[in-house]
Amino acid sequence: MREHRFKVWDRELNRFDSSADVYVDPDGGIFELTGFAGEVSLEPTNRYAVVWWTGLHDKNGKEIYEGDIVHGGSDYGRIIGEVNWEGSFAGWAIGNTRMSAFRLSACKIIGNIWENPELLEPK
Repeated sequence: MREHRFKVWDRELNRFDSSADVYVDPDGGIFELTGFAGEVSLEPTNRYAVVWWTGLHDKNGKEIYEGDIVHGGSDYGRIIGEVNWEGSFAGWAIGNTRMSAFRLSACKIIGNIWENPELLEPK
């Protein structure tokens, strides 16, 4: 079984936040832990985006997360796009292009959709 890892993007601070106190329920709901010792509660929140690790590394050894923007190859030639989970075939894709673990691992991370959205703009 693969290790489940994630990063948390703080939409208010516009940065990844390793100190965010969040809980993700089995259905994907995101909750923020609030309160103090003895009086802690879980509050639903839209402040954070949970970014899941694919379980793969790019060609430079960097962990590939959902939302990363990668540059690499496919059966259709060179491709630049966002890494996302494609539920229709239960696998990772770059945009709408299905990518095998081997092909995705041969790509290079060039940014992510939160910090570098301009990388996805048409040229």
